[in-house]
Amino acid sequence: MAFTTAWKPEYSVNVPELDQQHQWLFQIVQDLERAIAGGHGQAEVERILSNLVQYTMYHFATEEELLQKHGFPGVNEHRIEHNQMTMKISRLQDQHRDGKADAAETLLVFLQSWLKQHILESDKQYSEFFRSRAVGRVAGSGKKPEDVAGPS
Repeated sequence: MAFTTAWKPEYSVNVPELDQQHQWLFQIVQDLERAIAGGHGQAEVERILSNLVQYTMYHFATEEELLQKHGFPGVNEHRIEHNQMTMKISRLQDQHRDGKADAAETLLVFLQSWLKQHILESDKQYSEFFRSRAVGRVAGSGKKPEDVAGPS
């Protein structure tokens, strides 16, 4: 299966832990794509959505903490983007739980677009800012989704 959402080197923000977290987010979106395409059912899609929400919140917190710590001037705008994305995911997840037929597909299309666009536009802004300040490793932030998500 060829995935429409796959990590590419051009998505790198040059902070290894954040790149790894972004790669995990791409993987979770691929898991969602696979579950929908394979007709794995509402329970499996819901499990993946829950993992996605938990890992996304973890990633956003890590990223925002780093932005704040290093004085990135666009931290507030970045946080607003994250909050808007989190609200949209939660709303679509609720619609899926309520049985809305196309909620998972709508969420998948949204995620495929938003993840790429956010990294290439918003995250690349802090990437250059961090590079100019020699920001690299983020201690303890290389967790995998299963390290963050609750029991399935």
